[in-house]
Order: sequence, then structure tokens, then C-alpha cells
Amino acid sequence: MSDDKEKLQAKAEVDVSIWMPIYIDNFIASTIRLTPQQIGAYILLVCDYWRNNSLPNDDAALSQITRIPLKQWKKDREIISTLFTIEGKIWKSTKLDADKKSAVENRLKVMERTAKAIKAKAEKALNREEPLVLHKEDHKDSP
Repeated sequence: MSDDKEKLQAKAEVDVSIWMPIYIDNFIASTIRLTPQQIGAYILLVCDYWRNNSLPNDDAALSQITRIPLKQWKKDREIISTLFTIEGKIWKSTKLDADKKSAVENRLKVMERTAKAIKAKAEKALNREEPLVLHKEDHKDSP
């Protein structure tokens, strides 16, 4: 991957870390048997996962992320953990990974189209024989 592509990829990943799609039907289906507290914990875990690409397989850390006291977390962990795959020292989610990959790819497409449009507009302006005329409101301070 070229340096420009790598920079664009990194920027796209940062851009999508601040928002996340939620598919209501899937969310309701996967949380239907959870208590309200467990649903809140799951949402916080999903948000942390979205930003960090995995969760630590550590009860103290997961308790802190979910804001549930450790003693209660250890009770809730059993059902909440079924929504993830535990791989050694981390929790993973193929669904969240796929959603984030799709979001990054979509963001990259938008960024590439935008860059292409800006370049085309700049080239068009450079190839003009007459100067670029600004709108009157752009000259408000001029005499």
C-alpha cells in the first residue's frame, strides 16, 4: 500500500471511530433476554470495542468499561459474553469487525471521491484563461 493510501486508510479509521451504525432489529434480537443493566453494559462494551477493535478478557477491566461493580459483573458476564467470542486474552466480534470494515471502506470511497473532485476543480481553475470571479458577497469589505 502506498504512503498516501496508508494515510487515507488511517484517516478513515479515525473518522469512523467517532460514530457507529446500529441495526435496531439485530440489536433487539441479540439483547431480548438481557436485563436493562445488562443491555447498558453491552452497549458500553460495543462502544469500547468499536474504538479499540477488541475487549480485554479481564473482569476488572470489563467491570470498569461497563460501570458495573465487579461482584455484579462476574454474575452478568456469563450471559453478556455469549455476544462475543473469547479468544485467549481478548473478546472479539466478527459482526462488529465486519461492520467497522464496511464503515471504513465506505468512508474511504467518500474521501477518494472528494479528493478527486477537489483535484478536478483545481485543475479546471488552473486551465481557465480568464480569472476566477468571486461572488459579490465575497467582496463585502472591498470598496
